[in-house]
Amino acid sequence: MENILITFFKILFLIIVPLILKSQDIFNLENSEKYANWLFETKDYRLASEEYERINFMHPEVKINQIRLVQSYRLSKNYISGINKAKEYYTISNDIVFLEEELKMNLLARQFHLSDSILGLQPFPKNKKDFYKFASLLLIDSKKLIVDNSVLVSNLNTKAETELLETAIKYSLEKRKSPALASVMSAVIPGSGKIYVGDWKNGLMSFLYVAATSFNAYRGFRKHGVNSGYGWVYSGLSFCFYAGNIWGSHKEAVNFNKRKKKILEEKVDKIINN
Repeated sequence: MENILITFFKILFLIIVPLILKSQDIFNLENSEKYANWLFETKDYRLASEEYERINFMHPEVKINQIRLVQSYRLSKNYISGINKAKEYYTISNDIVFLEEELKMNLLARQFHLSDSILGLQPFPKNKKDFYKFASLLLIDSKKLIVDNSVLVSNLNTKAETELLETAIKYSLEKRKSPALASVMSAVIPGSGKIYVGDWKNGLMSFLYVAATSFNAYRGFRKHGVNSGYGWVYSGLSFCFYAGNIWGSHKEAVNFNKRKKKILEEKVDKIINN
């Protein structure tokens, strides 16, 4: 009797559940799109890409969902999947929007040879080509190229072009720190190279360490002569601090320039994504 009841409820479950799902129709195109769009608008791009993948598999004819899928991959930084999908949809539809998405993701992934290839061979409007060429120059980080090619976006038409030009001008006016100069300064006056980079605290500490160990070495040799173990120990410490201070100054200058470059890249990436 018990087995009969279990079988009955299983059959009832298999009949009722599909009817409930059908009445609610939670998996139809409209409701699926609402959910995917909500994920996209709340910036949960990874989950949005998964949902758009499912929607496009079930309903491959809706172009806006294809675009949103590619955009979700771009905004979630899944550039490989995004580029592959953009290529697939461009091949099918020949819609330039997918080509532009591919171009954006190549720039964001720093695949400059691929982005240049797309710009050189494909039918983008001149202002759009100029915009992406200039964005590429900024990401490559050549000040001479930036200045020489600022004319590319001099005829401003969009907010993005204005922001890109403003970013380029600001960056070109910023002073870099010379690692060689920082090293030489610290070789002459310990710690001065770090102060030149803007690291006052470590610069002063380097000066005090070198000065203190040098003074102790001097005292040891003055008191006991060249056979002073005290003097040789502090001489070794002083040399280590002195050499480390020169190397540290060089590294600080390199890191200073890297931080500036990273800030630039983040701004350009944001402009491209928007």
